[in-house]
Amino acid sequence: MPASQKDLDAFRFMVHLLVEMKSPSLIDNGSPAHARIILEEMAAAAEKSIYVFCGCIDKDTWGSSEMARSIEKAIDGNVDVRFLVQHPTEIPNDSPTVLALRKKEGSILDASPFAPLEKHFAVFDRRMFRFEKDDAAKTAIASANKPDMAEPLGDLVLDMMKTLQPA
Repeated sequence: MPASQKDLDAFRFMVHLLVEMKSPSLIDNGSPAHARIILEEMAAAAEKSIYVFCGCIDKDTWGSSEMARSIEKAIDGNVDVRFLVQHPTEIPNDSPTVLALRKKEGSILDASPFAPLEKHFAVFDRRMFRFEKDDAAKTAIASANKPDMAEPLGDLVLDMMKTLQPA
């Protein structure tokens, strides 16, 4: 059964507090709505980098106007924003977030050479992360402050970017 709006609001409040306090606690999530909340809160808090490895910048997860505002603010604030997209032909170009990303050349990279990789993830400031255990179900673990887990994911993105072209 989908979470109620009250439950989602409570979840957002909890995630916001964890991000604000830079808590190392692990967050488990089990729905696209929970994924969107975690990613929106972490993107809004990013000060240096936002690195995302995903299939196609899915609208249900990434397409909110709140996410688009966070991405625009990050780009305007010189945050290094990179979305490595496995299936660039499936990018929803009418998504507010995609439109925000397209304002800066190189923010969306063609990661089709890495299409066989099944695990998607996002890393913010090399300390916050969300790592999907199951892409279809959008189940994942996340943390607002686990550099020991986030930094290797950030390093992986930096290594991958050396071979990629804009999408």
